[in-house]
Amino acid sequence: MDVEDDADLMGTLDVETFPTVLMAGTDGIQFIGPVTPQANVLQRLVDSVVQHGSGSLADAAAVDAVGLLLNALPTRPDLWL
Repeated sequence: MDVEDDADLMGTLDVETFPTVLMAGTDGIQFIGPVTPQANVLQRLVDSVVQHGSGSLADAAAVDAVGLLLNALPTRPDLWL
């Protein structure tokens, strides 16, 4: 999602570095943070999240703000990947 185009969904979550990746599932936030824009870096991140499980790579400071964003996303299925 574009944080400027969809600022209404972002709430208090402040994204300062691009690209920033958010991975979350039924177990909660798995990861939120900036990544190098390279496919192999993203693949290693996904593999690590799958291997280590829930919350192991999540920034605790962003948890509440991300929760609000995740609650708002069902209203915008056009943003789902």
